[in-house]
Amino acid sequence: MTEMVIKELGLRPSEVAYCTFTGKASLVLSKYHNGKSQVSTIHKLIYEVREDAFGEPIFVLKDGLPDLRLIVVDEASMVNGKILKDLMSFNKPILAIGDHGQLPPIGEETNLMSNPDFKLTEILRQAADNPIIYLSMLAREGKKLEPGTYDNKVIVMKKDDKRANPGVMLKMDQVICGYNRTRSSLNNAMRKKLGYTSENPAKDDKVIFLRNNWNSELEGYNIVNGMIGNITNDPSENKLDSGLKIWDVDVKPDFLKSSFANVKVPQTDFLANKEKLNKFDAMKVDRIDYGYAITAHKSQGSQFERVFVWNEPLGEEKWRWTYTAITRAKGKLIIAL
Repeated sequence: MTEMVIKELGLRPSEVAYCTFTGKASLVLSKYHNGKSQVSTIHKLIYEVREDAFGEPIFVLKDGLPDLRLIVVDEASMVNGKILKDLMSFNKPILAIGDHGQLPPIGEETNLMSNPDFKLTEILRQAADNPIIYLSMLAREGKKLEPGTYDNKVIVMKKDDKRANPGVMLKMDQVICGYNRTRSSLNNAMRKKLGYTSENPAKDDKVIFLRNNWNSELEGYNIVNGMIGNITNDPSENKLDSGLKIWDVDVKPDFLKSSFANVKVPQTDFLANKEKLNKFDAMKVDRIDYGYAITAHKSQGSQFERVFVWNEPLGEEKWRWTYTAITRAKGKLIIAL
C-alpha cells in the first residue's frame, strides 16, 4: 500500500525515509526495501547524540533532512507527543501508519491513531479465517474469549489449566503478561524449569534491556529499552569502586548477528533490590532483567512466531491490552484467561 502511495506521488525511493520507534521493527522494515530507501529508527533519523556538561548523552535535533521529501512512520501508535513534534519540526510531509487498536504510547499521547485520516476496516477473507485475527477482533470489540482450540493454531484456556505451566511456556517464543510481579514470577518459574539453580545471570539466559544506552552501537543499532536477546558468555562478577557488584555480560539481540560485548549490569537487577538500583543509576551501567516473560507494553513493535499470553488486561480500555498482546503472535497463540 505504501509503495502505491509513493508511486502516485511521483517520489524516488531515495527521497523517502522509513522509520520506526524500535530497532527490531526497523530491521524488519528494511528487508522490504532492499536498501533503495533509508530505513532506521526515528531517533537515528532525526537526532544526533551528544554529551551535556556532565558527560551525559542527550538528543539534539539534526539541522535538517534536505534530501527527503517524505517521512514514513511505521508502528505510529508508539510515537508520543514529544517525538511527533520533533518529527514535524523538519517541515516534511509525514505518512503515519499504525494500528489504532493498540495500546497508546508511553508519555504524551497524539491523535495519530485516535483520529487518523483513513482507516482500513475490511478484513480479507483469507485473513478473516485466521484464528489469531479472529480472536484479536473479538478482543477489539470487547467480546468474551471462549476457551477452546481454534484451527490447531490457537488455544484459549483458563489459568488453572494444567497446560498453563512453565514447560509449555518455554515451547513458545515469547510469554506476555501485564504486571511486573507476574513477569518476575513467570521468569523465575521458567528459569527453574530450564535447570538454573541460581538467581544470577548465566550463559544462554534470555534477557531484556530496561534502559537506553545511546553510546553503545552494534551493526548500526543502539541498546534500547525493550530490546530482547540472549547472554552469549559466562558472565563474570566484578566490583565497582564503591564495592557494589556488577556482571560483565555479552548480549546478542534476537534480530542481530553479533553481541554487545562487556555490557555491565548490576547484579541487583535480577534480585529486584530497588534501593541498590537507585545507586547504580548514577554510575552509567546498563540495566537488564530476564526476558522469558515480558509485559505487553515492552512487546509493542515486535512480533513473534509463537506467543503465550497470560491475560492481565490493564488500563481503562482493557480490550486494548488484550488486542495488543494477541497481535504479537504470527503463527501460534496460547491465551490463559
